[in-house]
Amino acid sequence: MRFLLDVHMPPRLVQEFTSLGHECLQVRSLLPLTSLDTTIADKANELAAVMVSKDADFVDLHERDVLKTPLVWVRLGNVTSVAICAKFQNRIPAICAAIEAGERLVEIRD
Repeated sequence: MRFLLDVHMPPRLVQEFTSLGHECLQVRSLLPLTSLDTTIADKANELAAVMVSKDADFVDLHERDVLKTPLVWVRLGNVTSVAICAKFQNRIPAICAAIEAGERLVEIRD
C-alpha cells in the first residue's frame, strides 16, 4: 500500500511504514511546504496514496470528495514525533486491513 505523509507528520514515520513493506512518501519531498491542502489532495489522488495527516481540513476535503483516496486522520493533539511514531508502530496492519475492507477514513487516537 502507498501512503503520503502530510508536512506535519514526522519524517521518522516513513520507516514505520516501509519496514512493513509499504511505500511511504512525504509531501515535503514532492511539493513546496507552502502548498495548499487541495494541491496536496490532488497529489495523493494522482499517486493513489492513502493520505496521513493531523490536519482536519483533509477531513473536509475527504467529505467533499476532493480527496478521493482514503485518509488516516491523526488525532493525538500536540505530541512529540516519537509519540506519533509509537502510536503507529502496532497499528499499521490494522490501518491497512480497515482500508482494504473499504474504510475511507481511519482515525488514530489515544
